[in-house]
Parts: sequence; C-alpha cells; structure tokens
Amino acid sequence: MIHAFGDDSVMAEVVTCGIALYRQENIVDAERILAAAKETVGVSSSARIHCRVLFSGDARRRSEWADIRAERVNEIILGLCRAQQRVGERPLVAVIDPRGVSVVPASDGCPEIRLTDKGIASPAYQALQPFLHMRYGESGYRLWIDPDMTQIPWGGRHHRADSTRSTFVDFAPSMRPLAEPIELRPEVQEPKPSLLEMADIYAYVTARAHTSRGGRQGRYFEELFAVINPEVVRTAHQNPNPQWVRAKEAPEGPSVDS
Repeated sequence: MIHAFGDDSVMAEVVTCGIALYRQENIVDAERILAAAKETVGVSSSARIHCRVLFSGDARRRSEWADIRAERVNEIILGLCRAQQRVGERPLVAVIDPRGVSVVPASDGCPEIRLTDKGIASPAYQALQPFLHMRYGESGYRLWIDPDMTQIPWGGRHHRADSTRSTFVDFAPSMRPLAEPIELRPEVQEPKPSLLEMADIYAYVTARAHTSRGGRQGRYFEELFAVINPEVVRTAHQNPNPQWVRAKEAPEGPSVDS
C-alpha cells in the first residue's frame, strides 16, 4: 500500500501540487526523520513546517520558528529532503499556469465559475490523481490532503475548498468495459498527518524554482528542486471559453457505417 500526501502552492505565475509518496512500511521512519529535523534546532516536533511561514522573515518571527535564522531554515529543509529520499518514493508534482484555468463550466444551466486562488489549485490535484490510480491501482494507494474549510465558488454554489479536489476519470473501455466513470476522491483527516508537511515542501519548492529570477535564494530553490527531483506533470491550458452543451444539442458528427 502506498500512502500519498498532497498539498498545493498558489503563486501569481504558477500553481503547483506536490505529493509525497511512501510505502506503508516506511511511514514510521519518515515521521521520525521529520520530527528529528525539528528537534535538532530546538523546535517542538509538533511545530508544523509551512514553507510560506518558514521562508518569510516576518511570518517566521510570529511562529514557533522565531529563533531560527533564515540560513538555518535553508539547511534544515535541504537536509530533510535528502533524508526523506532514503524512505520515500519519488515525489510527484503538477505545475499549472493559473492564467489557463481562470474559469471552468459549472454544470448544465449554471454559469461558468471564476476560480479564486483556493479553487485554482483544484485542477492541480485533479491532474495527479489519475497517475496514482493508473500506477498503484484502485486499492493500492490512499491520498490524504490538507484540510481547507475555506468556502469557494464551485458548481453554482460555495463549497469547502478541500471538497473540490476530487475528479472523475473515464478510463479506456479496454481497461473497464461498460463501466461508468469513476470518482477519485482524496481523504481529509484530523488531526492532520504530519507527512503533509513534506507535500507542502515539494509544492512550495517547485513553485519557487519555476519562478526563480536568480539571486542567492532563487539559486537555493533551483538546487533544492534538483535534489528533490520530483516527477513533474505539466498540464495543458484549459479551454479559454468552455461551454456546457447538452448532448442532444451537440452538432451531429459524420455517420459511420457498420
């Protein structure tokens, strides 16, 4: 069984989803490595790693990481990523240009949805789940995501952001003859699994590396991304003018003689 942990990072130029992957028998070791990285600098093992906090001086000074210098943060995260390679599978990340997913059709009779920053991360989650399903099988993995109760516009109404991360997939008839499309739905768990913090790192580092403009910190994220060496899925741009069309109203295609 593969345990997968997913989180996202939303920036103006790029949206990413990172998935940390572990075999069930390695979960305990991975959690120990994560806790040890915090304890070496005197931070409680319960203090969560949230990269938007750790890599922002002002935010870090208001957190449990207040006494840790920026240079030490860099060292901790680099060492942690290297250590996790001994027990984890190769991470998986999706990279999306947010300018290509500004709107999506809601449903028949509903207006298109203009996505917020929370909603615009959902296509990144949706892009990765078929890869997990194809690779590990329907019962070969479990995917946990970070709980997010923010209400966002979705499907003509407002929904919790974490409830919009699922997707329907219609696999080839040769794989599932006469089968209906299946829903791939990640799980939300409280308290949050600690290894979601690794997913946060993978998503954030991917985003920073893809928006780097050089400089010392930019080079750091580029080098860290190379160390993580995730499998990258780049999604195509969405249809810029999507419209829902009833099947009976769709233009008829050419007839095919049997």
